[in-house]
This record gives sequence, structure tokens and C-alpha cells, in this order.
Amino acid sequence: MFGLTSGTTGEPKGIILTHNEMFARIVTFTIEDILRADDRFLSALPLAYAAGREFSTLLLCLGATLVMFPTLFEPKDLVKAVNEKDITALILSPNMSRALLTLSKGAPERLMPNLRLYVSSTGKLQPEERAALSERVAPNIFDFYGSTGTGPIAVI
Repeated sequence: MFGLTSGTTGEPKGIILTHNEMFARIVTFTIEDILRADDRFLSALPLAYAAGREFSTLLLCLGATLVMFPTLFEPKDLVKAVNEKDITALILSPNMSRALLTLSKGAPERLMPNLRLYVSSTGKLQPEERAALSERVAPNIFDFYGSTGTGPIAVI
């Protein structure tokens, strides 16, 4: 598989991932029990992102339900889709997460209370953002970090 990254340098570069490397990334998520075969997972990340591609591949390998969502959306449309389609897990970027925090201000309850797993990836959340997401958006927040070249490194 071919991946593109600009990494920390900002210089675009291509990398090649072998099937064994992709398999190892998938195994990492399954042994940690982060994603499950009975999940209804919504991905709003482009498949061009390593995280969007890897999570989607993993879910298909597990036999889970994968719901692809447009990568450009209004936060209220995402919340509606998650709640109406009984989504149990999703992955979003920090920018998307911040947009949901703006939407949740003053809301009487969590925006997506039935989510089992809310994964933030492709960038860093601040500790106060994670706390606010857990309080106002969804109860279980996983801040996932990795890179196109290395795959998953840490989950907070």
C-alpha cells in the first residue's frame, strides 16, 4: 500500500506499507479491544488519511458495520446521523471535535450519549478539550496518536 505524508517536516513524501505492516496495525487495535465486531462505526475522515484508511480496513476485517460520512459536513448533521443510525463508535479529527464542542455549549445533555467509543486522531487534543468532549459530547474519548509511517503509537 502506498501512503502520503508530510510528517513533521512539511515536505510531501510517499511511503510504502507492506501487507504485514498493515496487518500489524490492525492487530494492535484488536488486541487492545478498542474496536469490536458488533460496532456500528462512522468514519468522517478521508481515506487519504492513514487513520481513515486503517480504521476502515480494520472494521471490514472485523466484520463490523462501517458507515462512511462526507468529510465536509456541518456538526449538527454528524450528530443527527450518529444518533439516528445507532452509531456506537466514530473517528474524527481534533478540528471536527472542536466544532462539536462549539455546538454543545449550553446543551442540556451530551450530544451523542450512546457512543461506546469516540476516537480523536490526526492531531493533538488538549487535556481540557478531552474533558469537555467527555462531559458534553460523548462519554468515552480515546485520543489516538500515530503516524502514516509508524501506525498507532499511543491511545490516551
